[in-house]
Amino acid sequence: HKMIVPINDQTILHRIHECFRIRFLKEVVLLRALDEQAIGILTEMDTLNGIQIASALHSDPDYLHQVFDLVRNPATSPQKRAECIATLQELCSLAKKMQVPARNAFYRSLIKKGNNFFGLFERILGDPGSTASERLHIGDILKLALQHDPAQLRSFILAETNHPALPSDIDPAAAKALMDPALPVAKRLALQECVFAAPPGYTAPEPQAVATAPPPTLSLMAQLLKRLAYDSEAGMQAQASEVLRALLDPETMEVSEKKGFLNLFYGRYIQWLVIPLAMIRVQPAVAADLQPARQSEYQLVLCGGLLDAHTIEHHGHLRSRATREFSRRAAETARVAEHHITELLGFCVQTHGYRIKYYVFRNNIMSKVFRLLFSKDKHLVLGAIRFARMCIGLKDHQYNRHIVRYNLFEQLFDVFVTNGPRNNLINSAVMELLEFIRMENIRLLVKYVVERFGHLLQSIDYVDTFDKLKALYDKNRAEDAVVSTSGAANGASVAGAPWGEGDPADPDAVAVPASPVCGSHHAAGSPPPWYGNDKLDDEDIRDLASGLENKRNGSPSSGKRKANPVLQLSVNSSRQPSRDDAEQPVSSAGDLSLLVPDVDSAVDGAAHSGASSAASPLAEGSQGHAVVSEHSDFKRKRTEHS
Repeated sequence: HKMIVPINDQTILHRIHECFRIRFLKEVVLLRALDEQAIGILTEMDTLNGIQIASALHSDPDYLHQVFDLVRNPATSPQKRAECIATLQELCSLAKKMQVPARNAFYRSLIKKGNNFFGLFERILGDPGSTASERLHIGDILKLALQHDPAQLRSFILAETNHPALPSDIDPAAAKALMDPALPVAKRLALQECVFAAPPGYTAPEPQAVATAPPPTLSLMAQLLKRLAYDSEAGMQAQASEVLRALLDPETMEVSEKKGFLNLFYGRYIQWLVIPLAMIRVQPAVAADLQPARQSEYQLVLCGGLLDAHTIEHHGHLRSRATREFSRRAAETARVAEHHITELLGFCVQTHGYRIKYYVFRNNIMSKVFRLLFSKDKHLVLGAIRFARMCIGLKDHQYNRHIVRYNLFEQLFDVFVTNGPRNNLINSAVMELLEFIRMENIRLLVKYVVERFGHLLQSIDYVDTFDKLKALYDKNRAEDAVVSTSGAANGASVAGAPWGEGDPADPDAVAVPASPVCGSHHAAGSPPPWYGNDKLDDEDIRDLASGLENKRNGSPSSGKRKANPVLQLSVNSSRQPSRDDAEQPVSSAGDLSLLVPDVDSAVDGAAHSGASSAASPLAEGSQGHAVVSEHSDFKRKRTEHS
């Protein structure tokens, strides 16, 4: 063993030596000779010794003080500091096996003697000279602390004052340099790391001096997001993702901290989480005959330098070996980051309710995630399909209508058709998604898939999923025809387009796009198609307002959108969403706009009976402003109409 700080208690030294001998016997000498009972006895001895060691060392009046002093001292060698961090990680691992009261005392001692315990790790994570082993050990310590009591770490983050500015507030000179193709990839990447999640007022260095410029002082959550996006160690990216997932888990949040912490995350941090996805652009892969390739063969590249080549063959002959190697490593880092970001967004969709729904709709997050469908890395394609499955699995009519309105499944089925009948995970994932839609009879998606992609799926004969889906479509159509006929016979006014163009029996019906473009070719040099935009239309706003009001009133969200007697939202612009809308640049406020910090309070104020008029935060964006007004005769008119 290495003695980082002298241990004067001979009993503790004896137990440390005994632990080493027990582990050596169990894992090396007698690995194949011991039965399960003997292994259990040795494991119990090791556990009891470890608990006594951790209890004695944290109770020692000087030991932890000396360890933390070594970590803070700038004169401490990098190797010595790494050993101190490893010692703290080992103590936290031993404390995991303690009883709850003893573990509480252990962490109280760490926080008291550490004097800004979590701030120390924040500084090391932001240190350019920190080693991968130091960062991995810090990740372990944060995970163990979250498993013990997540409220301590959340309270520390809430108390910090250096939360990041918005991406739209990046220094204009730095934003311009990030898009300069003449700037070398390494300098663009270094500049990106400097401005990533920087606090308000930070001035980025000149590109020529970025290598020697001191990094900005980031908050702990900003450091975790930065490590998730840029750390060259895949293990650290995974640990940052796990820590963020634990921090954002509402099941472990106290009622008093849930609202404040989630508002902070959606107000200051989620914009930086999705930036690696928002910066991805799809460029057409040119074949040997200089003809544009199919949609599914587009290559992913990052506008700005982090992923200057998802596929390093792009202009590879113009690069030096060092540049190609740097791009290859950057591409590997970005692939891992994209995978974890997609998983985190899926977790938020499953657990955060209306907050993430509002953000997904306002910033068209589904379209950004679906860009990964064009990747040559199958795990990224599967991650995008899994995200779609999570959204559909909620059985939320607003998510389903968003998918249909912006025709988001076009890329998905193009990848499915291009994949062919091969029995692989992509094929199985798409078939499972279709089977779920059929089993749950999600009527809007059944109609959308059959009418929009039926010509692509009718050739599938190795499974009967599509045949059953088509039969369900015919059954639903017949039922709706009966309902419409019955309503007309009773004197009701039935007007509208045919079933495939918007169901008159369904007030929430969305017209299904009719023109097939899957697999279509595009003119050389033209930008690839983007589906959807980053703006809310008036129906999206009404849906969100209705869902928020239902949440506040305690009523469950239903599949049908009902008239709200309190809120009436009117949008100044009557612009309809278009599949051909141009993609907003990353630095624009429309692409990554700030979420309203306190949606709950806004809904409470709008729903108050005495409020005659108030500005609604749901309409903040580039489409216009929504006005919340109370109509006293709304119920009377509705009754007279009935």
